[in-house]
Amino acid sequence: RADLCHAYLHAGQDEETVACSTEHDFEPGLVLDLAAAPISFFNNRGIALARLGQASSARADFQNAIERSLALLHAKSDAYSVSAHASAHNNMGTILFDENELAAATMHFKTALQLAPNHVHARSNLDALLLASEPL
Repeated sequence: RADLCHAYLHAGQDEETVACSTEHDFEPGLVLDLAAAPISFFNNRGIALARLGQASSARADFQNAIERSLALLHAKSDAYSVSAHASAHNNMGTILFDENELAAATMHFKTALQLAPNHVHARSNLDALLLASEPL
């Protein structure tokens, strides 16, 4: 099911992404267990929610992704993904940047880059934030 939601997201179908990522039976036989959902699932739903102007809900999904990533890391689980963890921090930074919470956004972008030094989006987002916060 996460693959279906991911396909909706990348097709720009944000409402379908959000509908797909709720626990109800979106499609027959595809009941979703959020407790077992991959971290990328929450990142993707958060992106769709942000695009739909639902920043508070997007923030909650990104925070959930960060917390789940940390839990998997501490448990030394094979399900841990550095990429998904870094993306969750980048996504949270993006929401915070949009809400003018620059110190918190900076911290999330830097954390994403510590986790994945080649994370292109985190690098460009941090650069944009630093440029925007320079005095004129």
